[in-house]
Amino acid sequence: MSSVLFLHEHLISNINFGSYKGIPKDDIILGMSNQKQCRYCYKYYPENTFGVALTTVSKVYRRRKCRYCYQKTKRILIQRHYEWINSYKQERGCTRCGVTNPVVLDFHHKNETNKRFGIGGFRREVGFQKIQEEIEKCEVICANCHRIVHHEAKKNGA
Repeated sequence: MSSVLFLHEHLISNINFGSYKGIPKDDIILGMSNQKQCRYCYKYYPENTFGVALTTVSKVYRRRKCRYCYQKTKRILIQRHYEWINSYKQERGCTRCGVTNPVVLDFHHKNETNKRFGIGGFRREVGFQKIQEEIEKCEVICANCHRIVHHEAKKNGA
């Protein structure tokens, strides 16, 4: 008996109440018969571990990266964007008082009407190009000056 077949039979026979170690029974059974190799880590995983890239009438195309490699790549990308944003803020500093510590610097939209999103909260959801386009609409100011700007805007009724 091959080791893969033994593992398959072991998993199937040890499934209690429809799951095995939190993995749904159907995923194990489907996954055991439909293995796919990740093109990045070269490990084999069930096909449903790969995200859907495209769906047509006749076929579902899956990504080449398993979800674990995808998450790792995404974390690295977010870190790179975060570092770029911090260096951008540090290079420019607060346009009002000159503080250069990126921890206290914010992006303030010069014109609120053309604001699509806030820079801080959308690093994960949008592409880097869109973040750069949105940053072009902003000025870098420290948190204290940012509060003052919004306070004055409220006071002036804007």
